Amino acid sequence: MALKNKTDLTNDKNTALPDNTSGDIVPATDRGVRQDVIDSMLNMDASEPEQTVAGPVDFTGGLKVAGVLITATSFTPVSIDNTDSPYSASWLEDISVDASAGAVIVNLPTASGNSGSTLFVTKTDISSFGVTLDPDGSETINDDSDKIINYKNTSLTIRSDGANVGIR
Repeated sequence: MALKNKTDLTNDKNTALPDNTSGDIVPATDRGVRQDVIDSMLNMDASEPEQTVAGPVDFTGGLKVAGVLITATSFTPVSIDNTDSPYSASWLEDISVDASAGAVIVNLPTASGNSGSTLFVTKTDISSFGVTLDPDGSETINDDSDKIINYKNTSLTIRSDGANVGIR
């Protein structure tokens, strides 16, 4: 099958796949056009020859799919409890919080200048003590001044939009 750009795919759709009122579209033509679309969507870079990779693959620096760079990020696991409170979180942390012996405050890193940065927070115990997520300075979390996690195994994904943080 052929790798095609958006214009070529649109032209093929209009010429090879008309409204089919006459029954001219045969299954082989339909399959061919669909395969061209799939091949073109999955193409990493049409200027580079297709490559087959066997064995482990190193995606250091990311993977380009359909012109979009995808990067893999590892998160640092962190376990805290009330003796660490208040805890100053950092982006790219996966924080497990045990609040069984007392409430815990997690101070979030600044959202300013960190658009797209992410961290995870999970309350791991069944106690009635809460885990308070406190944004930096006057920043907000989903337009609120803070967020409290009250229930066991509640996990929140916190992401910066560059000015404030939101829960995903």
